[in-house]
This record gives sequence, structure tokens and C-alpha cells, in this order.
Amino acid sequence: MFWENAEDSHNQLVSSAMTVNRFEEILSILHLAENTKLYFNDKMAKVRPILSMLNERYLQFWTALQSVNVDGSMIPYYGRHSAEQFIRGKPIRYGYKMWCLNTPDGYLFQSEPYQGQGSYKAKFGHG
Repeated sequence: MFWENAEDSHNQLVSSAMTVNRFEEILSILHLAENTKLYFNDKMAKVRPILSMLNERYLQFWTALQSVNVDGSMIPYYGRHSAEQFIRGKPIRYGYKMWCLNTPDGYLFQSEPYQGQGSYKAKFGHG
């Protein structure tokens, strides 16, 4: 996307810093979690370390308010994954659903991927 020549998607800073081939090479060997220590009920176990790190960083710059927004957000994804969602009538119909806590002005300070009904029952004892 950043390497395209279309005016609305080209990013000169990214395309001049790294070639698309180099980016794809790094992406193909990127490893975020140790396979021997994965929690088998967590469908997002491979990316859980980076999600946890991001949630910690979000809280560093958040000032507590009396009101927060709980919102569902979609991350587009067209591959195959057990946590992928299809939501009819939405602009992004296929992808990962994220539960997000935001401030009224839009600052995201916590997010959690939706993994289906079963994940919450196993974690908290109810559905």
C-alpha cells in the first residue's frame, strides 16, 4: 500500500526508507511469541505479547476521566483464521473485531480482540 503510486495511498517516507521486498522479507520472519508457551484457548496467542505491550503503552499517556466509550472496531482481514468475523451491513464486513475503550475525544487506551463466545466462558466461568 505505501509503495503504490496512487496519490491517496503512496507514502514517500516509507517507500524511500525500505523497499517492498525488504518489508515482505521482514514480515515473513517476524515472530512475536514462543510457540512452546502458547495458551491453547487464546486464538490470538501469537500476537498477544504485542497486544499486551500496546495496552500498557496506551495507559501511560491516558488521564482518567469519568466517561469512556466502549466500541467495537473492525480490522480488515480476508484470510482464514478462527477469530475472523463476518458482519453483514458494515463497511468492513470481514476481519477481526476488537473491543475498544476510548475517551470521548477518541483516544484508545485499551483494546481486546473478540474471539467468539467460547473464549469468555473459559476465562471467566460464564458466557
